[in-house]
Amino acid sequence: MNTNRIVERVLEAADGTPLVQRIQGHGPAVVIVHGVLADACQWDEVAGALAQRGRRVVVPHRRGRAPSGPLGPDYDLRTEVHDLRCILDEVGPGACLVGHSYGGVIALHAAMQREDLGRLVVYEPLLDPRSFGGPPLAKAQALAARGDLEGAMLVLVTEISPTPPELLPAYRASGLWQSQLRFVRAAIAEIAATERALPRSPDWSSLRVPPRVLLGALNEGHEPFGPSAVALAESIPGARLVRLEGQRHLAHVDAPARLASAILA
Repeated sequence: MNTNRIVERVLEAADGTPLVQRIQGHGPAVVIVHGVLADACQWDEVAGALAQRGRRVVVPHRRGRAPSGPLGPDYDLRTEVHDLRCILDEVGPGACLVGHSYGGVIALHAAMQREDLGRLVVYEPLLDPRSFGGPPLAKAQALAARGDLEGAMLVLVTEISPTPPELLPAYRASGLWQSQLRFVRAAIAEIAATERALPRSPDWSSLRVPPRVLLGALNEGHEPFGPSAVALAESIPGARLVRLEGQRHLAHVDAPARLASAILA
């Protein structure tokens, strides 16, 4: 049986927007929700490693990423939660739900509404959008509106979600940077949506499935992801904090096999 074969399947969201899912493997289901500046393809290697270990892995292209549909005029965090609900309903009970960054916030909100999840894993969820908004976000919005995606991207990764300065030159020269430019407009809209959702953040301690919270060890103690990941794990009875040694926020790109092991551990 070829566990590395990727099948794409279209699911219609509640509002009719097409959501395209990349599916690998067979067995108990793992649903992965990617973050900003990303699409499902970035998770192919993680999905392949999980498929090799007897899992059926479903990774949707979230809205705003072709071939899925656009964000839509009324887009907000609830839109993403509704989309994920449709996907989980189709997958069926007992799934392991994994969310990364903004996808981790979506996964947490969706998990609050369900009683049928088998496991919940969140990798550095974007839980404190106050550090993402304000003047830097407005600057990125203005640059993107003028068509300067490179400039907007630079604001996103230096002023909003800071990349260590010593890593920035290699990052800007990489294929990853070029591939992420097409997601800049969606990323800005998603960060703004998370910022607006802040007053409605629920009490995560009432989650029915305590999450495994993954933290890139090199981000521990550093904003915006480290402190909030530790605080999340400490606030939920039964939650567990797992440090990914030698990693930051992109273990799905830099260490996919290790991340797959952490998801299943």
